[in-house]
Amino acid sequence: MLVLSHRLADVALMSLQTGASVARTTGAIIDPRRLHIVAFNCEGRTLDIKPAIIHTTDIREVSDVGFIIDDSDAIRDPDELVRLKEIIDFNFQLMGIHVVDNHGKKLGTVADYATDPLGFLIHKLHVKRPLLTSL
Repeated sequence: MLVLSHRLADVALMSLQTGASVARTTGAIIDPRRLHIVAFNCEGRTLDIKPAIIHTTDIREVSDVGFIIDDSDAIRDPDELVRLKEIIDFNFQLMGIHVVDNHGKKLGTVADYATDPLGFLIHKLHVKRPLLTSL
């Protein structure tokens, strides 16, 4: 089942250790080379780390109550995630990117995307067409 991007924002990170919410997601970190969500920015009152990141490999399960993680130790400082440093530095934002076809014709801009919550791979782009083109 695919999930739209707005359903991945402001999701609770639930700890298996305590059974409570330890943080909430604030945005996705996307690898533009593979269109893959590799991590999520997160924040929470009980976190000592700011900014904080949860790697998608540390998410054990996606449920109705949120993302299930082992405990708050899975939430890391971006400086600790050496392999993700390059992707974080890209600061890639998929929303609003111009979409063109193979002939260079502008199709519109990305308005939303759909991802698989098991592998966090982006499968569909929802493109908003320009007003004149849609007429």
